[in-house]
Amino acid sequence: MRNKIKSSILVINTGSSSVKFQVFSRMPSLEHLAHGKVSDLGSSPLFSAVNERQEFAVNQAEKIELPADYDHEMALHFILHWIEAQNQHWQINTVSALENHKEKHR
Repeated sequence: MRNKIKSSILVINTGSSSVKFQVFSRMPSLEHLAHGKVSDLGSSPLFSAVNERQEFAVNQAEKIELPADYDHEMALHFILHWIEAQNQHWQINTVSALENHKEKHR
């Protein structure tokens, strides 16, 4: 039996030291498929993600330590490769990107 390709939405939120993401199916109704992030960019980057369609144990997330020199662009590439590797037949055809850098006031 062939798996049906799911038309999907990728939401990306970048902060000063992180890149967060969520994947949703578009049809037949909005369904949360996966979420995760690369945190601590600029110090000790850590990728963590949950594929809602996998049989992970309760509250278990995939975690991978990344090289210290990872920047936002490298983190985004890592996330896109992770999404592709899930082999869930998600066809990303809508991307929503948010940039959220906090400014410190003196």
